[in-house]
Amino acid sequence: MGKTTIGNSNEVFDVALSNNILAILNGNSLQTYNVLNGVFLQTYNLEDFGLVNDGDNLLVWPNIGPRSPSSELILISDGGGDLAMMDFTATNQYQGNLLLASGPTSADMDAV
Repeated sequence: MGKTTIGNSNEVFDVALSNNILAILNGNSLQTYNVLNGVFLQTYNLEDFGLVNDGDNLLVWPNIGPRSPSSELILISDGGGDLAMMDFTATNQYQGNLLLASGPTSADMDAV
């Protein structure tokens, strides 16, 4: 999904659904929305996850297969190769980071 700008202040960079929680990536924050009861839950600052750029992509990592996580994760990318992992079924939803690449960036990362 490409970046969509509405006016000057509302930007939605990507959305992903995991365990009835809609993750909305906008700028340097991630908002969560419960689709069952229609309530916004929490807003996370991407800097708290060690991501230094504005959010770029959300990826759903399902829990199928022997090398998958024990529960479905959402990976948050700022295009720099370090992805924050969120598990919306866990008490501590932020699960750490997954480093895929490091070094200077030469182009946007679109797919993993």
